[in-house]
Amino acid sequence: MEEISSATGTSTEIVLFGSTPGNELIKSLLTIPTDTKVDFIRWNLKLNNANVDQNSFLLDINFGESQPNTSGFKNGGEKRSFEGL
Repeated sequence: MEEISSATGTSTEIVLFGSTPGNELIKSLLTIPTDTKVDFIRWNLKLNNANVDQNSFLLDINFGESQPNTSGFKNGGEKRSFEGL
């Protein structure tokens, strides 16, 4: 986990990285079609506490079928981004 604070101390960004298996529940939550082969999902979640009234997030995921003998996906996998308040 990485935490970044601005010089003024008014903004904090927390960055979380991780991966999970690509089971049916996770696929449905991320609107990934159930027939898509997903061995695992790599997550990059940024939480931004810009001020008291508005917090935001940015979630980038990369998923797909494992590329043998690597830590990546066949054909680079698929990528999606989600953001919100």
